[in-house]
Amino acid sequence: MSKPAFEDMFNLKSGRRNRKSFALFMLAQLGISISLFSVIFVVTPALSEFEKGLIALLVFVVGVGLLMTQFCAMAQRCRDIGYRGFWVILNFIPVVALIFQALLLIVPGTKGPNQYGPDPLDPEARAEGLTSANTNASILSK
Repeated sequence: MSKPAFEDMFNLKSGRRNRKSFALFMLAQLGISISLFSVIFVVTPALSEFEKGLIALLVFVVGVGLLMTQFCAMAQRCRDIGYRGFWVILNFIPVVALIFQALLLIVPGTKGPNQYGPDPLDPEARAEGLTSANTNASILSK
């Protein structure tokens, strides 16, 4: 069973994400972005300059939120492959970003646990809750 696409999406410091979960997350994020910006494109011409400024502020806030969750998911995917999440910085180099994201979709993760945590496809680890979003909450409550 695959890790749910929106589980641990703000967990930048730990966790792993398999290819299926990563692809579903990126597709959902792309769908949200396209639908939001399509609505904005249709609505914006009829607005005043002040309202356009408010829409621009909304786009900025939503864009930063989408970018942050995307980087968190990419960092988790890097950890599943066996690399540090720091490699997400490659997204700031235009052509390299496309190659990097394609590799994240193609390269399989390491089998079994690695230094970044248990295998997200391992049913035993999922049954124990080692990869769930509730792990941090259960640790903090103790």
